[in-house]
Amino acid sequence: RLHTRLKDREERQQQYLSTEAELITETNKELHRVMEKTLSVYQRTVEGLKNEDRRVMRKAQKEANELYERLKDKRKYEVVPTLENIQLNALDVEQEYVQLVDYSYEISKALKAMTEATYEYIDNNHTAFSKEQIDDLTNTYETLSEVYTSYAAMEKAGDYSGFSTVTSLRETILDLIPKMTKRQIRRVKAGESTTRSSILFLDIVNESKIITLQSGNLMKSHRNFKVQYEQVKRV
Repeated sequence: RLHTRLKDREERQQQYLSTEAELITETNKELHRVMEKTLSVYQRTVEGLKNEDRRVMRKAQKEANELYERLKDKRKYEVVPTLENIQLNALDVEQEYVQLVDYSYEISKALKAMTEATYEYIDNNHTAFSKEQIDDLTNTYETLSEVYTSYAAMEKAGDYSGFSTVTSLRETILDLIPKMTKRQIRRVKAGESTTRSSILFLDIVNESKIITLQSGNLMKSHRNFKVQYEQVKRV
């Protein structure tokens, strides 16, 4: 079995994109895969905390780890060979492709860290999160979901004129981050939250900030990638 796993990994490492069409198709698929997995992992994390459910958190952790490993391999073994193999003659497009992979990887790292810490917390039977903590995280998830849904609709229509909506929603989450932190500090001072609960909550808030920032970068870079590629095709 070990030999099989090593062989599979070696085969993955040897893969790269060989045509412009493959690059565009795979980049679009990867964007949607990252958005879908991010929402799935985040939702399961909130659900796992709310219900103190190890099974749900195991699934979230597995999903996050698989995404992380996939993007780590992609970043390490696919990007440079693909750029060497495909001559786009468009540095801006190639730069956006590199950034898309980097931003996706950073999101996966944040998801991995978040799920590992949360699973450990639940598995060790620490104090359940309060309704207020769950409400804060649910609000973050719902707004992030709205961001992704808005961008997916733009991408499908090929019309990015409403991109300011994505930026505005991203700012909404970033405005929530310090407010959630302050509310948690108040809970600590009022003796309403344990030390471990507070540490995990603030860790999740921090990872949520990273996910939000990198998601904004990811969508902006993907928009630029699509727009610039269309311009290159017309030349």
